[in-house]
Amino acid sequence: MFISQLDEKYYCARCEVFKKGYEVHNTWRCPTCANPVHIKLNIAGRLQSCLRLPPNQLKVGDHATFDNENVHEILDIKKENNYYRIALKRYTALNIGVDDFVPIIIGRWVAD
Repeated sequence: MFISQLDEKYYCARCEVFKKGYEVHNTWRCPTCANPVHIKLNIAGRLQSCLRLPPNQLKVGDHATFDNENVHEILDIKKENNYYRIALKRYTALNIGVDDFVPIIIGRWVAD
């Protein structure tokens, strides 16, 4: 599960270079160094930098977005059979597939 925007930009902080969408889709990692790429998202009118992470890399306390409007703190993560159940502060719990990616906010977008 991940939200996508037409004006997304992808930046590798380690290589200090922008990447094309086709280079990072499906893995959300730099093809040169394998570092997760920073992704520009517009969340409720603010440019945010995020990483798209698989659910097995999420941590309690991370801030996730699922709808371009809201950011929710992750309160709990439970592995079930073929999905993860993720409880979100002031929202509900969502079921995320093991092969899905979740946008995690890491700060303001400053790479432009």
